[in-house]
Amino acid sequence: MNSASAEKRDYDVIEFNKNQAAKLVDIKKRRLEKEKEKKAAVHTFKNVIGSIILVIVMLSMFSMIVYRNSMVNAAKYEIFNLKTEINTRNTQIEELKASLESCTDIKTVESIAINELNMQYPKKEQYVYIQGTKQFALNDVAAPLASSTSVDGEVKEEDAGVLTPEGNELLDNTDETSESVLSQFLSAIMKKVD
Repeated sequence: MNSASAEKRDYDVIEFNKNQAAKLVDIKKRRLEKEKEKKAAVHTFKNVIGSIILVIVMLSMFSMIVYRNSMVNAAKYEIFNLKTEINTRNTQIEELKASLESCTDIKTVESIAINELNMQYPKKEQYVYIQGTKQFALNDVAAPLASSTSVDGEVKEEDAGVLTPEGNELLDNTDETSESVLSQFLSAIMKKVD
């Protein structure tokens, strides 16, 4: 019986060892499965994070392209507005040039001088003759210091002045007279331009 019990014990030990080996194999399999699941979970997590980062990068690139295109379109719109304004200004300049040319036309100037400023062409008795052999110089009041010829033809050795619109008297204040006539003439032309 000894041998039967020894065989049974050996059989039990073998069975126990088989069971222990099976348990160890089973534990190893579970551990391997858990490690595989962890690796799969980590791999899935990395894939999800990578996909999310890729989507964010793509969205940011797309938004940058849209923003750049919107900036280009805004610049094109501003350029179009500036070109339109330039064309408008050029048209206004051309209209003002045409208006200025019509106002500085010799017939228009003559009409303004005669009708609005009451000027006239000089009469024969209003002409002043200057001798050509004398030299002229300007003094402090800008009048020539040479001899001049009066209406009746006699030569005077004094400061010559400027003739008034009536033409038969000499003025000492040449600057004020010429400036006032010139300012009246220019203001009449400017009224015509406006």
